[in-house]
Amino acid sequence: MRDQNYDLIDLFKLIMSVGVVSIHIGVPGLKTIGRLAVPYFLIVSSYLFFIKYKTLDDNGKKKKIRKFCKRIILLFISWEIFYLPWAISDGINFFSEKGITIFSFMSYIWELIFYRNSLTGWGASWYLFALVWGLPVFCLAIKKFGIKNVGIISVAIEIYYIVTSGYLRNADIYHVIAPSFFVRIFIYLLIGYIIANWNIYLKPSLGCVIGISIIFLLENIFLWKIVSGISNGEEVITTTIASSIIFLYTLKNSVEIPHAITLRHLSTFIYCGHMLMMKIYPYYNFGDSKLVELLVVLVECCLIYFVWNFFYQRSSRSKFIFKYMI
Repeated sequence: MRDQNYDLIDLFKLIMSVGVVSIHIGVPGLKTIGRLAVPYFLIVSSYLFFIKYKTLDDNGKKKKIRKFCKRIILLFISWEIFYLPWAISDGINFFSEKGITIFSFMSYIWELIFYRNSLTGWGASWYLFALVWGLPVFCLAIKKFGIKNVGIISVAIEIYYIVTSGYLRNADIYHVIAPSFFVRIFIYLLIGYIIANWNIYLKPSLGCVIGISIIFLLENIFLWKIVSGISNGEEVITTTIASSIIFLYTLKNSVEIPHAITLRHLSTFIYCGHMLMMKIYPYYNFGDSKLVELLVVLVECCLIYFVWNFFYQRSSRSKFIFKYMI
């Protein structure tokens, strides 16, 4: 299925990774548009997974799921090595607050793997954990209950998150299922599944992409000014619509981009590595310029990626390590 040209998808993955960095730095405007990044990543991953998955027999499907999860786990482990000092520090703080008991240990494991994943030293890792747990559960649910029922459940979960993580994010409510729990990604896995399995003739134009992005931004401004006082809702009504249209635009439009695989690898490197740069750069003084911070983090990530790629790939041992990081 790789005969299809995915170069534009690779380009937009890089652009979206910049959006993720903007969220964590807090760049005005960009941090809001950046909320479309992870939904876009999820739809891309879901589509590319199911476009091959649907052609396999039961045994092949099991192998495909295991291979996918193994790839994500190795990606996490390869980066966690660098975040380990902060993960240890987070663990010490956790047990200092909770005490060392069987219950606190179980709570630590639960939060580390299922809940918010901030204990890994990099909060962005929640997306990887969500895929490792969410995709197999989603596939099993389709097999047991059918796509229609899974679709209804996925939409219901999405409505819950729109209310609790968007429109009532500042309200004093109890999150029955946390914003980083793996079921949150079901709606995006569903969208990728539908596009991979059904004939979707919609081919959005660039103007349509810009238009829906503006509507998405306006909805967030509405939340900020009128409803909840937040300028960056995690999940709003237009999140799924906008991310789906952007994905369809990048899927349906074929563009030849030289060395597109570099863009793909760099997007992964920036997504996984930018928080490491952010933990280092507080020693610098940027004043109040969030945009400068963004540029510095991106330059650091790109320099490290290209230097590593140039020098270390020439060693078979280093190449073995590097390939799991991208």
